[in-house]
Amino acid sequence: MVPQMRFFIFLFAFVFSIITLGGGGLSYTNATEKEALRNIQKRWRITTWEKLLSIDPCDRLKPWRRDGQNAWINCSCDPNNSCSIIELKVFEMNVSGTIPDALFNLTNLVNLNLSRNILNGSIPEDIHKLKRLRILSLDKNQFSGNITPSIGNLTNLTYLSLGTNRFSGGIPSTVGSLTLLEQLYIDSSGLSGPLPSDLANMTSLKTLWAFDNDFTGNLPESIGQLTNLTDLQIYGTFLEGPIPKKLSALTKLETLKLGDLSGADSNLSFLENLKSLFTLSLRNCQVADEIPPFLANFSNLTYLDLSFNKLHGSIPNLFGKLATLRYLFLANNALSDLFPSEVLTENKNLTTVDVSFNNISGSLSSSDLREELSMNYIGTSMNKQSDSQPFLKCIEMESSPCTSNYHSAVGTFSVNCGGKELSLSGIDFFSDTTPLGIADFYISSNHRWAVSSSQSFISKSNGSNFIVNTDEPMPKLYHTARISTRSLRYYVVGLQNGTYKVELLFAEIVMDDTPSWTGLGRRIFNIYIQNQLVEQDFNIIAEAKGSKKPYNKTYKITVANNILDIHLLWSGRGTCCIPAKGTYGPLVSAINVTREDHFTPSPTSSSHNERRAGIIVGIAAGCAAAVIILSSIVYLWWKRIDLDHVQVCTNTAKQS
Repeated sequence: MVPQMRFFIFLFAFVFSIITLGGGGLSYTNATEKEALRNIQKRWRITTWEKLLSIDPCDRLKPWRRDGQNAWINCSCDPNNSCSIIELKVFEMNVSGTIPDALFNLTNLVNLNLSRNILNGSIPEDIHKLKRLRILSLDKNQFSGNITPSIGNLTNLTYLSLGTNRFSGGIPSTVGSLTLLEQLYIDSSGLSGPLPSDLANMTSLKTLWAFDNDFTGNLPESIGQLTNLTDLQIYGTFLEGPIPKKLSALTKLETLKLGDLSGADSNLSFLENLKSLFTLSLRNCQVADEIPPFLANFSNLTYLDLSFNKLHGSIPNLFGKLATLRYLFLANNALSDLFPSEVLTENKNLTTVDVSFNNISGSLSSSDLREELSMNYIGTSMNKQSDSQPFLKCIEMESSPCTSNYHSAVGTFSVNCGGKELSLSGIDFFSDTTPLGIADFYISSNHRWAVSSSQSFISKSNGSNFIVNTDEPMPKLYHTARISTRSLRYYVVGLQNGTYKVELLFAEIVMDDTPSWTGLGRRIFNIYIQNQLVEQDFNIIAEAKGSKKPYNKTYKITVANNILDIHLLWSGRGTCCIPAKGTYGPLVSAINVTREDHFTPSPTSSSHNERRAGIIVGIAAGCAAAVIILSSIVYLWWKRIDLDHVQVCTNTAKQS
């Protein structure tokens, strides 16, 4: 038995040595790389690494890499058990500071993921030392300065993500050397200037996200040379059209999102051969064209957005035959004629239709407007027989006075957006809790006001029926809000004409401003009142100096046709995906509208009574002025005041 016991003791010792010594000393990490890890841990204070520093990073039991960890490494070992670190992940750790020089001693890295932190400073020029990199993720940080041209030396890259940062300047021309690159994300990165023609050299590129930047110049024709593209998204920039016809060569595209182009008009002829598209969005691209018949051949098309353009002609019934089509947005165009009801009856998969603000007409039955369908047709001549038609007519003919359908005019309006009826400081705020669909509108029961909403992204993170709420310690008016990822519009009809004070109440209750990657989000939208732009690139957090903080904005406007139109519109600006995908676009907590000039509601709103009221007010004001002047003369004479010695006060600041 003694020899057997010795054998088991030896076997136990051998196994124990393997476990405790990391493979019995069979794996060794390069000493330089070990030291680099120590320096990185010290600089970034990665607490999960503190207990691991005494263990070889490439230990075969992989203590440095555990499922669910956001900070880990991975190694590759040769037959002699000499190992190198090939993957480094420090993901979603809220690590701050700059990139330490020690990181560039990990010259065998193939995958470097530093995404979702709050790293700052510039990307060091020494990044070119990581020549073996295939995946580089630096998105959702606070990197700034110009992107170093040395990034063009990383010629093995297939994936590069620099989105959601604070860079400045343009895209370095050296990116043209990245001929193996398949995915490039530079969205919301702060870049400006023209898109370089060198992008055309990146012929392996399949995905290009370049939205929400300050790019200028024309949308380059050279993009048409990237014939392997399957996903192209460029909007929310200062680029100009027209859309290049050479984009017709991008026949592998499955997602195409262009938007917010100024300059020359575009047409849709370049689309004819792009039959692989699932998602097509050309929102606000100055498209002046008819809807082409060849769209009937797009058998994969699920999402189509041609809103805010110059489309004319009729809406073809081909959309009823596109069985895959679920979302159709044609709002704010010049489309005319009857709306083909076959679109709704033949295509049962269609869940969203937005044809608002077009010159179309037609009648829809209750069977057409099935329960699962969300449809917005406000600002058209559709459904004239409905009870809401007087209100809809007012909105359609916005340039004409709108009082004939109302018994009296009003001079105030207040609504608690997304919240219940509320009375504060003598002001009664209407309830605004009606659920809205993806493209929908609601007209109040008294037919005095309406809200119209349209969404460009569908996500549960946007709240139930696009209403959000909070329990933060703020006034009740700010506990709820309506949100939209495209267009949010409020109308008030039957207002007495005159000058009004429009107060918009805001509080950002979805995004935060904490010192973490989740605080990097930017909600940006434009505000129009009476079709006039009053705020461009409005940012609630920036204005309020933080999230969950009330902020009110007041405007003086004129109502001349008895209608007030308040429009909050997303123009492609702001981050898309912080803290969750689809977090962007307008948000408003409440609206309060009051008459600025003296106003007493009259039993009628005819122009005759308005003139009569003006005459009475004028006479009363004149009499009051005369009494004041006469009293002043008598008073001065009685006191015998020497006017030469009266001190005159000015608004000049007193200097000390």
